[in-house]
Amino acid sequence: LLQELGCAWLSQPLPQGFVGPRKMGVKKLMLLARIARLAYNVLSLDGDALVLRDPYPFLKTGQLADVNLMAMRGPRLGTASAATVYVQNASRRGPVAWALAEAVLRSLRWADAGVAVPSNPQSRSAAAGGGGAAPGCDASLLLTDVVVSGVARKACHWFCFRPAGPGSGGAA
Repeated sequence: LLQELGCAWLSQPLPQGFVGPRKMGVKKLMLLARIARLAYNVLSLDGDALVLRDPYPFLKTGQLADVNLMAMRGPRLGTASAATVYVQNASRRGPVAWALAEAVLRSLRWADAGVAVPSNPQSRSAAAGGGGAAPGCDASLLLTDVVVSGVARKACHWFCFRPAGPGSGGAA
């Protein structure tokens, strides 16, 4: 089994504002997107995960055998968590590869524009009194937004990049 295990890392620099957990989350999505484009199956776990049983008998049989993207349920109702993600039998140019790449692109686009980057003091959320902590713009909720976008077949920003202000549903 040990000869089949593998680790991957990414040393690509990210724009200012990507530090700590945000940096790790975007790098995780970058690696998942690249691995999915290579048509490999990948199980990604946070460093604090502990696997007590072999998960593959559950992932490769029954109803889960035909699922291409699985994520742990997030802490908010209806959200995915990027803490545990499994990609299997995904097409190189299919919806799973698109969703993972789109989550990364959205995050990088918003960083370039200086909005919705939690640790960037110039972001709109910080300027609006949010203390730089824009709700819903971490890797998990970026992943949720792109999955919802794929299902709806239009760009959805359920948690991320919502305008700040009264009645907007975004960071106030």
